[in-house]
This record gives sequence, C-alpha cells and structure tokens, in this order.
Amino acid sequence: MSTADELSRKALANFKCGYNCAQSVLLALLEQIEPEGKCDLVPKIATGFGSGFGGCGSVCGALVGAVMAVGVKYGSNDSDPKRRTKVYEATRTLYREFEKQHGSAMCSTLKANKKLCTELVEWVIHSYVAMEKP
Repeated sequence: MSTADELSRKALANFKCGYNCAQSVLLALLEQIEPEGKCDLVPKIATGFGSGFGGCGSVCGALVGAVMAVGVKYGSNDSDPKRRTKVYEATRTLYREFEKQHGSAMCSTLKANKKLCTELVEWVIHSYVAMEKP
C-alpha cells in the first residue's frame, strides 16, 4: 500500500505528463485500489472532468477524480440505494472539506483565487488517503 506522499508524486507525475487533474488523481488512486486492475477506460472516463467539466469552470476536476475513486472502491453494480450510503458519505466528506480548505469547489473560483492545480491534486490525494485510515 502506497503512502499519501507516494500517491501524490504519482498523481503529479501524471499531471506533468499531460493528463488533466481528474485523470491524474483517478489514475494514481486506482493504482492503490485495484493494483492489478489497470483499465484503459480510466483516463478516457475522467477526461471530460478536467478544468471544471471540460473547461466550464464547474467542480474542480481533482476533486471529481477523488470522488470517482470513492465510487470504484465503495460503489456497487446493483440498483440497491442502501449500497450507495458509503459512497455518498465519503463524497460529502471530501466535498465539504475541500470547500472548507479552499473556499470553493468551483474551478473558476479556485483559479481566480490563484489556487494551483498541482496543489489541489496533492490535497485531494492526501485527503482521500486520510479518509481511508481507520
């Protein structure tokens, strides 16, 4: 199991190689969740979430990448609403803490406030890992 610092380095390396924030976070976290389950769909699925939903300035892509990782880890393939509880709780925790720490979850606001994508990528990785600890 990788540490938060190791996962952050992987996510930042992904970012520096040209992946967007959502792709970078999701790819790094999935290495932890499913070490043997590399899937070529992962960067494709996350592509549209970079820069706040394809450049619209909506929800931060790094945060969305972490939420997608929560879904991979705790989500289900059935329609039972009770199986969504853990995912929804973890998503709310990440989202609310992100807003508290950064003043907003909106990409356009974060950029206007001079928040760096690399800083946000690191933050969500560390927050996800901390949330996973018992």
